[in-house]
Amino acid sequence: MVKPSMLQRLGRLRKRIQTLDFKVMGLDPSPELVAISMVYFVQGILGLSRLAVSFFFKDELHIQPAEVAVLTGLSSIPWMVKPLYGFISDSVPLFGYRRRSYLVLCGLMGTAAWSTLAFGVRDAQGAVACMLLASLGTAASDVVVDSIVVERARGHHQSVAGSLQSLCWASSALGGILSAYFSGAFVQNYGCRFVFALTAFFPLAVSASSLLIDERPAGRSAVRRAVPLRKLLWRLMLCGAVLSSSQLILISGLHRQWGLSDQMFVLGDSLVLTVLGQVSFMPILVLAARMCPEGVEATLFATLMSVLNCGSITGGALGAGLTKLYGVTSDKYDNLFPLVATCIGLSLLPAPFLRLLPGGLDAESEAERAERAEREAAEERAAEERDGQAQSEEGSKRGV
Repeated sequence: MVKPSMLQRLGRLRKRIQTLDFKVMGLDPSPELVAISMVYFVQGILGLSRLAVSFFFKDELHIQPAEVAVLTGLSSIPWMVKPLYGFISDSVPLFGYRRRSYLVLCGLMGTAAWSTLAFGVRDAQGAVACMLLASLGTAASDVVVDSIVVERARGHHQSVAGSLQSLCWASSALGGILSAYFSGAFVQNYGCRFVFALTAFFPLAVSASSLLIDERPAGRSAVRRAVPLRKLLWRLMLCGAVLSSSQLILISGLHRQWGLSDQMFVLGDSLVLTVLGQVSFMPILVLAARMCPEGVEATLFATLMSVLNCGSITGGALGAGLTKLYGVTSDKYDNLFPLVATCIGLSLLPAPFLRLLPGGLDAESEAERAERAEREAAEERAAEERDGQAQSEEGSKRGV
């Protein structure tokens, strides 16, 4: 008897999982969903090495703190050219695949880099080279998995695209929390090189997850999809400006009249604004995912994310310029209130540009409604068939 191959076993596993009657964050479970979650989880858990890198430069290589900041900052270079990885992934299939093969390669790059740091590096040049290679593997895998999410979100209702993004962020956050909890103890008890060796195992999960990706040859038609996000973006922008105005309350000291201490008010204010920032960023990701043309998902999505990063850098520079213009320094806060008020007003500056978004963003198209209705009907039929099979099996058992 011929033993089934690995791909055949994965195909059977995929069919079994698809017959399960439960959902994960509103999504039907599938091996591909596990693969996407695993890649994002690894991105978060790789923070385990962040503290070890700093101590490695300081304690073993005896590099000064200022130089450590420069050297560790070099590892961010691969993240600045993410559109290049997207273009390569979209345009140059590797061993017949545009996604799977690159995930395998990225995982092997990360494992090789962290393993070399753990056992073979003795100078700063080698350490920087390994960090660049590891960062390249992580950045490229991020582009590839983002493109997979874009492909899966296309053609589905906004709730599906939003659930996919929520799952991705939740997986990354879980990895980040675990790395923050254990990194300090591991460095203190076992040393930096042990942490590097442990970190080297996680990129292998990225390579392994590629086997769960259901990838087929894709067409290259440039089709734009519509999602009802224009109004949501406007409301979130307005809500953010209103909540950000709470900083003016802190500056004026009005909260003290309400019986709130500075510490309590700052904690609540930071918590609310952080949560709002995450929520308001989600529609941007969904919009970018849904509007990417077919065949260039990695390139366009990575480019959009790079534009967002450039916007953050520009915003920081603009804030620094306004601070100097208003004459606010470390010991002079006379114009802090008008400075913050100006920044809050500028946060509404993108509002007029929302009109440039396609009009179809404010309503679900007829094609999408029909497709969603057909998909829901198919799910109901599948559920009825499963119930019928279960009743038949139960009747057979009773008859026996």
